[in-house]
Amino acid sequence: MLPRGPLILWLVVVVLGAAAPVAAAPATPGARPPNKRPAPPPTKRTVPRPSNAALRRALERPRPRPRAADRRSGIQSRLEFLVRHLDAGRGRLRAWWIAWLTTYGALAVGQAVAIAVVPEIFQDRDTVHAMQKSLALNASASLLGAIAVAIAYPPSMSGSRSVRALQDGTPEGDARALARAEQLVRGTADKQRFGRSWLRHVGGAVISVAAGLVNWLAFHRPVEGGLTMGVGTALTQAQIWTQPMDAVRAWKAYRARFAGDRPTAGGASLQGPSWSFVPHPGGLGLQITW
Repeated sequence: MLPRGPLILWLVVVVLGAAAPVAAAPATPGARPPNKRPAPPPTKRTVPRPSNAALRRALERPRPRPRAADRRSGIQSRLEFLVRHLDAGRGRLRAWWIAWLTTYGALAVGQAVAIAVVPEIFQDRDTVHAMQKSLALNASASLLGAIAVAIAYPPSMSGSRSVRALQDGTPEGDARALARAEQLVRGTADKQRFGRSWLRHVGGAVISVAAGLVNWLAFHRPVEGGLTMGVGTALTQAQIWTQPMDAVRAWKAYRARFAGDRPTAGGASLQGPSWSFVPHPGGLGLQITW
């Protein structure tokens, strides 16, 4: 027989050695714990779609109107923008308009006076008659130039004086002043746009060339004819390209900032006549936008 002490020690060692592998064995992947049910899969929540009637009622629901204070603040912001432009561009407009009206007027008056002086300088009757006819023709062309400048009188020449006269501290007065300011800036922009249009270029060139050809072919004065064509065309182009365009830029900026309008080549009333070449079957076509 074995002693009792060693036997008990041997049984303890055997039991511990058999339990250790079971405790250290890793859990097999995917194994479920005993006596636990698997979780149900997540369910999809469906959001009910609104019916057509509900959408129609939502669209037809009146939007809240802006308060009177907000409307007046918007009017004042617009008014300040336009008044600032009217006062800033007044000097350039006045200088350009007076300078060219004086230039054409002086040419017309000077040539009309020369008609009466020519007989005192030249004795030959045929020469006197030819020069008088040439001077009369040139004076007429200069007079047409002065009339064209007078017609192009900018509505905003006086600045914001008429606009400020309508402001009486009331919302109605501010609205009237805004309408007047818009009328002035828009009218000036229309005239400036037309002043740079192709019609002005072509019209001025036609008048100058026609007067020169008459002097050359009808009055047999080729030197005066060439001078008329050259000087007349140069004056017309100088008048066109020195014309201020502040009102056109201000009106576009005003529409883009306050009216949410993006100025394009064919949308606004301030757009004057324009022309461009466009592709056409067999070549190019001339597109004129009025």
